[in-house]
Amino acid sequence: MARRGASISHKKGRPIVTRTIEPALVGSYPAANGREFLPVSGPELGRTQFAIERVLGSFPLAYGRFVLLISLLENGAYAQPFERAIMNMGLLCTNADDSRYEAVRIESICRRFDVAAVVGVSAEVLTGLDEAGFALDAVFRDRIVWARADAFDRLSQVPGIRSLRLMAEVGPAFALQCSAGEGVHVDSIEWYCTASDGAIVLSSRLLRATPFEAHRSEVPGALIAEPCPCGNADLRLALG
Repeated sequence: MARRGASISHKKGRPIVTRTIEPALVGSYPAANGREFLPVSGPELGRTQFAIERVLGSFPLAYGRFVLLISLLENGAYAQPFERAIMNMGLLCTNADDSRYEAVRIESICRRFDVAAVVGVSAEVLTGLDEAGFALDAVFRDRIVWARADAFDRLSQVPGIRSLRLMAEVGPAFALQCSAGEGVHVDSIEWYCTASDGAIVLSSRLLRATPFEAHRSEVPGALIAEPCPCGNADLRLALG
């Protein structure tokens, strides 16, 4: 669980960081009883940005192409670093809300711009596209698509998607699938992960606005011990 304090202790040789720093923004993360507020600091946002860049760098994303990021204000803890990562790699970021009512705008962006990738497609977005009469294969054809778990299975049946990959919120940690498509990467600089009774458990490694110690994410999964073929040394999780 998240804890506030003013010390650093050690457990089995691993530092448990409980000291806090000032937040730069307040997002949220999925918890057992809904979403919890997640204050995050400037250094955390920077570290998340570089973790995202390590995953994006495994794809051949050409300079100057567009990436459509679908999110809400409550997703700021990863959405803002994602925007920074996109721009830092010489790509152009455009945004849409994670809402069925944004479906017409999402289709318009994909049709009118040179969109290389779409990030954050949810079941809500797919419902909106269906209601507006848009064919999914036409909207997402020849694009890299990162989907949330509730949209992944359906999109896996859509022909023409260049690469379909998973993105997930594992409690307060952001997880993203690379080009290899074998598990999702979690920033190993930021998080110490274990699996307990089939669920992922996280602890902070570094100073945060909201530190975590043995936080049970309620996300089922296991750790993948083998190195990833993409070359990214960050930990991988097999979510299930």
